[in-house]
Amino acid sequence: MVQLSVQFVNIATSIVDSVRAAGEHIARIKLVQPPTENPFTDKVSLGRVMYINGNTIDEGSYIAQGAAGADRWWNDIAGFVDARPWISEWEFINEPSVNTPTECQNLAACTLRWMQLAKARGLTGTVLNFSQGTPELDKPTYFADVVRYAAANGFTLGFHEYWYGRIGNPSQEGWNYLRFPKFFKALRDAGVTEQPNVSITECGIDGGVVGKTGGWRDTIGEGDYAADLVTYRNMIAQYAYVKSAYIFCAGNFGAPWNTFDITQTIMNTVAASNPLEQPPTPTIIKEPPIVIDGRNLSSAQFARHLQTIHWSTAPTAIYLHHSYEPSVANWRGKESLYALKAYYETIRWTDAQGQVHEGWTSGPHIFTAPDGIWLFSDLLKDGTHVAGHNHLTLGVVMVGNYNTYLPSGPVLDNTVAALALLCNRLGIDPSNLRFHREDEETSCPGNLVTKAWLVPQVKVYAGRQAVLQEAESFAIAYMPANSLYKYIVAKSWLPASDEFNISSWTYQWGYDSARNVRILCRCSVSGGAVEEFAEVANS
Repeated sequence: MVQLSVQFVNIATSIVDSVRAAGEHIARIKLVQPPTENPFTDKVSLGRVMYINGNTIDEGSYIAQGAAGADRWWNDIAGFVDARPWISEWEFINEPSVNTPTECQNLAACTLRWMQLAKARGLTGTVLNFSQGTPELDKPTYFADVVRYAAANGFTLGFHEYWYGRIGNPSQEGWNYLRFPKFFKALRDAGVTEQPNVSITECGIDGGVVGKTGGWRDTIGEGDYAADLVTYRNMIAQYAYVKSAYIFCAGNFGAPWNTFDITQTIMNTVAASNPLEQPPTPTIIKEPPIVIDGRNLSSAQFARHLQTIHWSTAPTAIYLHHSYEPSVANWRGKESLYALKAYYETIRWTDAQGQVHEGWTSGPHIFTAPDGIWLFSDLLKDGTHVAGHNHLTLGVVMVGNYNTYLPSGPVLDNTVAALALLCNRLGIDPSNLRFHREDEETSCPGNLVTKAWLVPQVKVYAGRQAVLQEAESFAIAYMPANSLYKYIVAKSWLPASDEFNISSWTYQWGYDSARNVRILCRCSVSGGAVEEFAEVANS
């Protein structure tokens, strides 16, 4: 059953003592501008950012930019968030305007992008946080994609619910509070059946409901207010997807908000009536199938492939692994590659918020095997291969188990080639190659594989490859099927240049060693007979 907690607008209040004394009867708290140190170490915490560098955040400006606004939010506020790792989840946007279709569309795009960026950072949050009485019931469908993403990825939808006077006024119920069920009914009527968790991120008495200012202190006594808060908690408890609710507020920041500030008597009454939170039934988020490349390349093909790749931010490290299984003897090429993909899609892992996922979203980047260099995850994107070290790193896996013997033959050749080519392409000194066991408790890439043994081999290959790559620019491409090449060879001359185009003609130099002259031959770009355009001394 849901508990009723409180939103702290500051922690210079005696309510802190009541919340701490409540123990498990207050399992969650919400803090505006949370401090860097955690004042409630036994609570699940929701944080809201109102100010950056002393300036009030203009949330409307983020929303107006749609998805781009979410990128800007994280750019502006990530430092504040990162300095408070103890916050369990973050609130995004407070009481947004949703009066027009454009406002709804911008809010939906901004919120969806914010969740995607939060997830990429290993974070979760509570989004939308609609004001009491909003949105109008023709608006929920604008947020269908937000609802679906939140439900699938462990995010929460927030609603504010208020009343005036004693709770139970039929003119307010279903509009100013208990409105959230109508939001989801409108979505279900439109075919959106996904159900995310809900948090009532603000609740209580607010004169704004009837066009007045002020909170409960201007309206009723603390005993009646405490009783009505308990009644409200029991009302929302009938909806299993409501996971938390926060009274507004504890502490204050001046008039008229001081009239909302609850007392220890109210907090103690609410806490005493709260049930203990039941441990949630673990939900497992099934990740989508991994997308892999699946091509098998020779070392020469891999070298050419790397020249087509251009990173916006280049990887800074390369990690070497061994597969352990399959072994070299069991390797079956593409069949084994897809078996590894299927295995990775069954691995369960827990994110920073304790949410369990099934399936990696990517894998290592390359498998070096007896039959070639296999491309797995996209080299332009982060893979999954070393816990905590996947960002801007590449993972190369040698097929085989090298705890009892060293790699050799084609596996070793392809491994040395792949590592050397990657080092050259990324400007990484082979001495700085990393082994999996350097950052996790494992023997990978094998007990017998040492840097003293492997790195010199990679350096030799990398050095030779660097020379070859530079020398390639001076080579002449022989194209025996082309008419200019055929003409030059038929004259017993040597091709002395690559083909090149000027205007509508294709040219190539030939060299007559008997006369020590160069002959410029040409033919029309569209084809036709070859003619000798000019002859010059070879000096």
